Amino acid sequence: MAKKINLKIKIPNFREIIILLKDKLKKLLSECFLYFKKLFKDKFRQLFSWYLSCFKKALRQAVADIKNKKWRGLIALTLAIAAYFLWGLSSALLWLLFMAFLVYGWENRLIVVFALISLTSCPFLLSFKKDAWAETMAIYAYFFLIMTVILQLVEYKRHPERFPDNENSNNK
Repeated sequence: MAKKINLKIKIPNFREIIILLKDKLKKLLSECFLYFKKLFKDKFRQLFSWYLSCFKKALRQAVADIKNKKWRGLIALTLAIAAYFLWGLSSALLWLLFMAFLVYGWENRLIVVFALISLTSCPFLLSFKKDAWAETMAIYAYFFLIMTVILQLVEYKRHPERFPDNENSNNK
């Protein structure tokens, strides 16, 4: 004799499906957020420690250069003081930075970092309605980029062996 089986299947309605999917999506997004937060935190910590060690090394080198080559620093400082009386404090600081990198021959990629920071800050300042600050930072970014180009040209003239010719490097 065959038995009769009553099977009831409840099909969820659209609202229940949305609630279920929303809960699953929240859980998935929170897990992804925690994973990327940990990953970003670790990578940021590594990158920051690397930048800090590079900065300390550059600072030690700068202090040693200033102690050993005082006349070069005096020339840069004199030009910065003249720029202060002619154009103001910000111009004097920019000229001092440029002249210090020029007379001591320091690595000029640091100035590019200043340019990128200045340029990156512009959209954020504009979003916070700080238009005057954003314009100032854009001008500083331009100045830093000009400094970098001039310092690169000077480095190219001082040390041509660091920059191999394109024709010779293609033939090798």
